[in-house]
Amino acid sequence: MKPPSLEDCRLDESYFAGGDHIKAMVIIEDSILKQGKGNDLLGLLHFQQGSIFRAQARRTENSYVKFTFLLGSVECFAESEGFSSFTALSLFEMGQHLGSSMYYKKSVEKAKEYLSVLAELDELGPKEVKSQKDVERIIEDAESRIAGGKSLVASPIVRSEPKAKESKKNPDSKLRSFWRGLDDEFKRNFLKMEITKLISFVEAMYGKEGRDALDQVLTFARENRKWRFWMCRTCSKNFSSPEECKNHLGQEHAAEFKPSSTKDMPQTVSKVWGRKISVGGWDPVDAAAAVEMIKNRLQDVKAFAYENGWSKDWPLAIDEERISEHTLTTECRLVETPQSICFLEFRELNQILHFLRAIKGERDDGKNLVCKAVDSFWDGTVNVFDPNDYYANAQVHGDDILSWLADYSLGDEIFRFPKPIRTHNIDIWVAVLRAVQFTCRTLRTKYEKKLRMICYDAALIDANNLCIREDERRRNIPEDQWTLYASLLCDKCEENIRRDAGDSLTTKLSLCAVRDVLGGASQPTFDFTDLVDCRNLINGHKHISDDIVLKSINLLKSVVTYKVPLVDSKILLVENSRISLLKDLVSLSVFDYRSYILQPVKLYLEEELEDAAPPELLSEKKQEKEKKSGSKKRNHKSTKRTSASMSSHLDQDVEQAKEDSMELEDDTKGEKSLFEISSNTNNQEEATKDMQSMPREDLETVNGKAATRYNSALDMMLKSLCNIKVLKEDLVNNRKPFSDNQVPCALRDFFSAFVSEKIKEEELYGHLLSNLLASLEELHSLSSNAAEVLVAILEFCHCWKSPESESLVTRLFTLEEYERMSCRKCRRKPNYPEQSSYGIVMAADSIRDLECALGNIMFEDILKVIRMNNEMICDVGTGGCGERNLVHHTISRCPPIFTIVLEWEKNETEIEIYETTNALHWEIDISRLYEGLEPNTNYRLVSMIGCVEEGEYICMAYEKNRWVSRRHEASAEEVR
Repeated sequence: MKPPSLEDCRLDESYFAGGDHIKAMVIIEDSILKQGKGNDLLGLLHFQQGSIFRAQARRTENSYVKFTFLLGSVECFAESEGFSSFTALSLFEMGQHLGSSMYYKKSVEKAKEYLSVLAELDELGPKEVKSQKDVERIIEDAESRIAGGKSLVASPIVRSEPKAKESKKNPDSKLRSFWRGLDDEFKRNFLKMEITKLISFVEAMYGKEGRDALDQVLTFARENRKWRFWMCRTCSKNFSSPEECKNHLGQEHAAEFKPSSTKDMPQTVSKVWGRKISVGGWDPVDAAAAVEMIKNRLQDVKAFAYENGWSKDWPLAIDEERISEHTLTTECRLVETPQSICFLEFRELNQILHFLRAIKGERDDGKNLVCKAVDSFWDGTVNVFDPNDYYANAQVHGDDILSWLADYSLGDEIFRFPKPIRTHNIDIWVAVLRAVQFTCRTLRTKYEKKLRMICYDAALIDANNLCIREDERRRNIPEDQWTLYASLLCDKCEENIRRDAGDSLTTKLSLCAVRDVLGGASQPTFDFTDLVDCRNLINGHKHISDDIVLKSINLLKSVVTYKVPLVDSKILLVENSRISLLKDLVSLSVFDYRSYILQPVKLYLEEELEDAAPPELLSEKKQEKEKKSGSKKRNHKSTKRTSASMSSHLDQDVEQAKEDSMELEDDTKGEKSLFEISSNTNNQEEATKDMQSMPREDLETVNGKAATRYNSALDMMLKSLCNIKVLKEDLVNNRKPFSDNQVPCALRDFFSAFVSEKIKEEELYGHLLSNLLASLEELHSLSSNAAEVLVAILEFCHCWKSPESESLVTRLFTLEEYERMSCRKCRRKPNYPEQSSYGIVMAADSIRDLECALGNIMFEDILKVIRMNNEMICDVGTGGCGERNLVHHTISRCPPIFTIVLEWEKNETEIEIYETTNALHWEIDISRLYEGLEPNTNYRLVSMIGCVEEGEYICMAYEKNRWVSRRHEASAEEVR
């Protein structure tokens, strides 16, 4: 069939051509609301909406959102049998996501429905022939997967984090200096806005549309004294509570389904009974003794004490089986308690157990995926403060407000002020609404099935009563006048047909029941295709024996009795999914005006701050804005540089860090330190060939150029370590090992000079360095890799400890890390031992690629994304399933010194080096990397080590509010 188009609905197709699916969604929703039920165009509108959902599912990388759009498309396509092929395709893809046979079966059902539609056509065109082949392939593939049963495997879940754009976390350093110089009163008043000024600012920036949008926000806040409300995206009605919104969706937009009669609804256990069941002992009762007590001591039985529905006064059975079946009187209050089950026989209890095993406790329909999709869209809640208390107690000494103003990453780049509020998340909102409506459609189908069973069961009861009446009649007449049960049933069918021509549901199911009874069916059938065929089949069995009829009636009644509660359990599961999805829809309906006006408020405050700033700062800031206008990202490749050395890039990066932090007070006592190493892991032999000779003759005799390079790395590493305050403080507080004979002399002398600050004497430092080099050479092979040099130093320092405490290295540098994994497939949670390390190692090119791809993202977030790719396999050898899973990292304690190693594995260009170093931040929060830590566990960068192209290492350290660069045999020089 040719898919309908929006032109058929008198809608503009250009919205699709322009990619504006939001506008198209709004128009379609308005048209559906306007057309009403029964309109011919309604199916076409739903088809176009389903097409949008499928297009959105293809675009998104988030598997949860993809599944939600597919589920929404199923409900849209289900409006017409002519779209069954599209329904089948979406159901099949949903089955792939979940590994669910349920959706595969539904896909096959819809595919066969489409083939039956094609079978009614006189001739098939080329498109119909292609569609037929595609649908047949779906049936073949789905049926093969269903036959596989337990081998069904869900598609891997991929959740992509939203990309923050236009974010600039580091405001101008001069602006920060200006802010710190302002008095506290100005800073507090700065956070207060004059409404008239804000309105004028918004109107000047956004025009009348912005003015109207802001008026709407302010009017709502003034009249309702709150910022949040719930909006129905279909009809644009607003609600003050989630309950109101939920009721509206259920009543006006088919988000709930109830049968025509409440007696058809499944009976559920109340909370009171649920509590009684959960606390019961379930000890078997001696039914025979209990009956004797009821007969002979009824008043005593009535006086039994019950606690939460259970009494300890009933006699207990010793054997496992019940004695006999007895009727329990209501006078004994047993029908009011779950303890009545304890009176049942062993056989009856087995029947209950068999039934319970047939009930599913969870429906694998993907509602949890929809919930996770909603979580990725929902902004959550914002705390509300009393403004007077908030401003009066606000901390005004920091400059976080400037970072907040400079951060333009609002999450949702599609929806921003002053766009109509209704368009906010309208695509996912409508998709979830359609998902709710799809569960209502499923509920309707389940209730229809239950109704057919009830009518079928009533027909069996009528047939059984007919046989009973015949038995009563036979008592008074001779045997030759008896009528066979089968003949009576045939006559009853003819009577029903004459009454309504076989059109009513009751008559059809009565015919089905008699047909099954006389045909000896083991399962009830509800298909009624042709009245004539059914009558002929029934009349052909008029002479079967009464015993066969009675046996068949009893068998079918037992099957129906068993199936009706099963259908009830399925109805409850579907209803549970509907409630869960409706809850997600209500969560998506919430809207907070504060997030809506956040961007214009920030822009307004920025302009206010500019007005208060000195002219020279203002003009400089405006020039920077003009330079950056029209570009959302920094274009690193356009930067022209003349120096080819790696140190020049590092120097420039450190110069920026120096400018950002020159105003900070040097009171970092007790603050954790961040220590970074740049490690070149290129071929060592090639690197050695390119090294330049260094002037230290006493070191060239050790191992030639390799030793020279090693000495340079060792020199810079030690200078970097000496710059870490927490290390010096620890050495001062733990002087006892200074005299320990277990500590090598070279190490003891070096730390003693470090603590006494004699190490600043150049001649002494050179002597200590030579001694350390000689000691290290005895234990470790010489390496030109900076990371390996650090490891060698730390391993050498493990002996620095006292009997009462752990070693200096363990105390300050060692990272005790746990890796845990929860398999998303088999749910195993293996325990892995704690691992010790001196920090984390990251590839420089991975950091660079993420920085360029994601824009101005925090350095710790880059590290987090890289570590997320290090998946762990669920070990098959220990009973796992082989699935790859994300790894969760936790640490038992925060080391005072945190080390990061950057591995340079390529011959990076000058621009690539710049882009990598540009990702490094002055401060990182490791609670973003490890679970279980308090938020804002910050480490400040105190020193870095890098390698220049001549094979010489350099150290950059933060000293006395300045970044200084240290080189081998050179005095410290300030970085410019």
